[in-house]
Amino acid sequence: MLLLQDFYDEFFKQSSAADRGTICQLKNLFNFRQVRSDISECFSHAWELMATIAEGFVCLLLMEQLKMNSPSDRPQTAPDGIETANNLDKQEYFDNITATVVNEVWQTLDVSKLTREDVTEENVVCCGEENDEEMIGCECRSQCARGKFFHYACVGVDPDNIPTPWYCSSECKNRQIVPYQYCDCRIDLGTHEPMIGCAAETMCKKVEWYHMRCLGIDPKNPPKGRWFCTDDCRSMRGKKGKDEKKRQDVRPNVDFKQNYTKSILWCGLNLLCRRDAVREADGQAMLTFWKFDLVHFFWHKHPKYVILAHRLLAAVNGWLPEKLRHDLIHNRTVNYAGGVGRNLPMDFMNEILNILFKDLLDAAKGRYTDLTIQRCSQIIGPLGEALDSVFDSNVIQHEIYRHRYRDCNRDTNVSRIIELLHDEHLFTNVPARYHNAFPGYVYNINPKQPGGFAAKIKQLSLRLDRLKKVVIDSK
Repeated sequence: MLLLQDFYDEFFKQSSAADRGTICQLKNLFNFRQVRSDISECFSHAWELMATIAEGFVCLLLMEQLKMNSPSDRPQTAPDGIETANNLDKQEYFDNITATVVNEVWQTLDVSKLTREDVTEENVVCCGEENDEEMIGCECRSQCARGKFFHYACVGVDPDNIPTPWYCSSECKNRQIVPYQYCDCRIDLGTHEPMIGCAAETMCKKVEWYHMRCLGIDPKNPPKGRWFCTDDCRSMRGKKGKDEKKRQDVRPNVDFKQNYTKSILWCGLNLLCRRDAVREADGQAMLTFWKFDLVHFFWHKHPKYVILAHRLLAAVNGWLPEKLRHDLIHNRTVNYAGGVGRNLPMDFMNEILNILFKDLLDAAKGRYTDLTIQRCSQIIGPLGEALDSVFDSNVIQHEIYRHRYRDCNRDTNVSRIIELLHDEHLFTNVPARYHNAFPGYVYNINPKQPGGFAAKIKQLSLRLDRLKKVVIDSK
């Protein structure tokens, strides 16, 4: 649900209802009234809409690549005799054309940037040695005269009685700290660090000057023309500012509408592949997705899920014993009713059961107090067994497996997407094209500030190492 919510936060805007090919426009077209920005109350409908759009966009992309005017046309690039070829040749041809779809929308994760240390958070150690020992930071931070971080043992600090604030020396204690007033990071990176200034200058609503690296701007390719840090600063320039926005955001050699369309297709295929991995109980594939999720959670500031993803990946890569590693990889799903391709995530199963049980108890509030409902966990006796049978056959089967079946209107809706958007040529590069609600749109799975990723993973890994050491020592 969290990933789908992030995708809707990225692509769904009510202001885009008039832009052909946006999620909001298609939502209104297919009458998905239940879908809102917050999908916690409309998850099934939001999922169905995303799956429908993904399938429709796949068809549109293939029709453009295979030069087809309608879904019933024969692909102009199809080899002669493919209709009468054997199954292996047909499968090879099908694999080739599906590979073109994936290659067209593929997002590459730049691992080299993720492994780079962030110099803005560099630990200057007192004795020059980094180990597992706890450290304390001087209150002067980057303006510390002796280093910044110190081992407790090196400075004689009792970990159970840490003074607040703590200074490493009288020099730092008497120092008048001058806060760094520029950039959102509030860290002085030195005079060598490239910066960019807001064109509003002294009238800037924020801090006027920013490090280019903090904004994800390449110093070798800075923005052309006047640059504003916020829309508020741009609006202060009146009509001139609006014209500047159009010139800056809509670059003449980039098709931003195509970027938006490809991004939706990438995310939609991502979700569908995850669903198939769960249905097939493919543990290795699910772990691969968790690796992508670790970066995604870090980028979108979901710290709790960063920790969960890191612990899972660390556990299956040697932190836990072999039997537990095997269970985490291959026993992550539950098949409630049996059958091929009917697996569900275990946490999803538990969540559905909890929600249904709470709803049933909530309906009985006329007879039971809140305390009774809270304590009630099961119905015992023959009546309970009979209710369990009815509950399993009617409620569970419908509620849990309803997402497995294609909506009866999905094929019709996919055909309507093709009919509506075929002439838009969404996957053909048309320079300077954009949706009014998404000007200058670019989607990238790489974090804007990847330097902190390595430091965060290192911190979490050291924490796990200390925990494992405690467990081993206690045996």
